[in-house]
Amino acid sequence: MISKKKSSKTTGHTKVLHRCSTCGRKIRGNAFYTHLKVCQGARTKVWFGKKIRRLRTEKFPGLSQQRAAFAWGISPQTLNRIELGKEWPRKATLDLIAKALGIKSSGLMS
Repeated sequence: MISKKKSSKTTGHTKVLHRCSTCGRKIRGNAFYTHLKVCQGARTKVWFGKKIRRLRTEKFPGLSQQRAAFAWGISPQTLNRIELGKEWPRKATLDLIAKALGIKSSGLMS
């Protein structure tokens, strides 16, 4: 996180610009902290999705995403969105995936 202070000529107030360490955008003031939570949350979802995909392909080589979803009792669209990092799984879905992969739900999160 890089901060720069700029002084406004009209009001004399100091404006703080922060640079997001995740995406590199410049954010002004307190909005930075909200942006950082959202940005890092999106990055975590992508990490989690890649982990699910890696575990699926290691444990069941050659098993397509669609067949895995049907075998595990979830919709193919849900598994696709989870693996792409677009969606967090619900607790029940997470339990189904963990059971199919032969690990605890808590093991997926670490």
